[in-house]
Amino acid sequence: MKNRTLLALLALLASPLLLHAAPDYKFGKVSKEELEMSSYEPDPEARAVILNEDTYLWYDISTGIDLIYEYTVRIKVLRPEGTDVADVELDYTSTPSMKESISGLNAAAYNLVDGKVVKTPLKKQYIFDEQVSDNLHVVKFSIPEVREGTVIEYRYRLTSDYVTSIPSLVFQHDIPVMHCSAKAAIPEFFRFNRSLKGYLSINISESLSSASIPDTGGMPSRTPSATSSARERTCPHCAASPTYGV
Repeated sequence: MKNRTLLALLALLASPLLLHAAPDYKFGKVSKEELEMSSYEPDPEARAVILNEDTYLWYDISTGIDLIYEYTVRIKVLRPEGTDVADVELDYTSTPSMKESISGLNAAAYNLVDGKVVKTPLKKQYIFDEQVSDNLHVVKFSIPEVREGTVIEYRYRLTSDYVTSIPSLVFQHDIPVMHCSAKAAIPEFFRFNRSLKGYLSINISESLSSASIPDTGGMPSRTPSATSSARERTCPHCAASPTYGV
């Protein structure tokens, strides 16, 4: 570990149903209530709904410097046509001088069978890594045992040499989002401009502190310890996407 000054950026969004108390979305802990959910009140026609989406961006400086993008999502399938959310494609690039890689991929489906929560994990042999051009690769997988009523979740880590190019943080999708958050821990020697796109604003808290950037060595990651913590605030809709650039 190395101590560096970090600029911590936290964006937290939630639907009106979650403004008072967000559920515990610990990975791998799907509740019976989530599986019994049959519709999403703000959008009754939705084929699926994102129950929770978390993004964490940080820099690993243990051996050089890499940008780490960690993503976790949990989705409820509400209609038969919503099963397409289980078919996932993740892009990454690789050139002779700059490389990206995807690791820590973990996915599962959860169903309610005879009143009990049954988990069906994604097996590694059903994860495919395809090279679609000289520099572009796609990781593809389909989570098994997905049908109307299923809850799926998956997470992965993208490690990138493109340290000055932070991916856009997108909070609005083609299905509704109940709860989502994003956090970026940026070393003091980087300065980024923030550009917000969307018809609603996102409440963002920032803090500057002396902290340790952890070398996690695999999922899940640990949040850097800081002397001052970011304040959390919410807004009523997930409808904007902040973009960062040098």
